[in-house]
Amino acid sequence: MLPQINCFVLLAKMHDPRGHYLETFCEIDLDAFAGNLEAIKKKIGDREIILAVKANAYGHGVVPICREALSYGVKRFGVATLNEGVQLRDAGVDGEI
Repeated sequence: MLPQINCFVLLAKMHDPRGHYLETFCEIDLDAFAGNLEAIKKKIGDREIILAVKANAYGHGVVPICREALSYGVKRFGVATLNEGVQLRDAGVDGEI
């Protein structure tokens, strides 16, 4: 039996200079992200984290990243546009935006 991995994959099509489309993907390991949050929290103590998630969490998938962050006590999220904030609310992210 394979171990269950807490991750998701983002797919994108990129246009190269020759006019060809290249399919690319990025596998996001939410367990690694959670480990990073834990390491940060250990370093900063009681200070609050404001997670910058503009531009689809820098291409990493804003909704799953925010949901994972909420489960680790992050309550504030920084976005660049009103639409990004609306997307989070529509997805049920209830932290401060």
